[in-house]
Amino acid sequence: MASGSDSPAATISSDSPSEPQAEGPASSRPESVENIKRTVRVLLPLPLADAYDYSVPDGLEVAAGHFVIVPLGKRLTIGVVWGEGSGEVAVNKLRDIEEILPALPMADALRRFVDWVSAYTLAPPGAVLRMAMSVPSALEAPKTEIVYRAAAASGDAALKLTNARRRVLEQLKDGPARPAAELAHIAGVGASVIKTMASIRLL
Repeated sequence: MASGSDSPAATISSDSPSEPQAEGPASSRPESVENIKRTVRVLLPLPLADAYDYSVPDGLEVAAGHFVIVPLGKRLTIGVVWGEGSGEVAVNKLRDIEEILPALPMADALRRFVDWVSAYTLAPPGAVLRMAMSVPSALEAPKTEIVYRAAAASGDAALKLTNARRRVLEQLKDGPARPAAELAHIAGVGASVIKTMASIRLL
């Protein structure tokens, strides 16, 4: 006598295809970290309550203490990188740092001192920073200035010399190279004389 049901017993085979798991929508996946721009806090020498977040353009190596140029409203101003961004503002709403100034970074000890003075006196940190940056122009790249010296004498140089030109060359005979305005002043000639002498290669 057969025992049990005549129906064949159900079996689970490893060869049976399994149903694929449903993937979530692409929008639910986290954005790649590589696509997120780095942000830093920049303290401005203004009576502001805190540093502002700015985004760092690709290829710009910014570190804490760097003096940078950043946009503020419709103008550009100098600030100091105070640390990594706070993350309080969306990256796509931040403005980029314009450039790093060719100056030594502000030392960490001095930045901590600015924070300490601000906390102790209840003064805005930007106002304290302004005192630490008493000469902001010292952070700017030096301006180039054209100076003139006498050119090597040529065979026809004497034919081109007027009294005014002789006085200019006399001033340069034993002295250093000088800017056009200074040279014209000490030689008692006009600026046009200096320009003409340079164009005909007497300077």
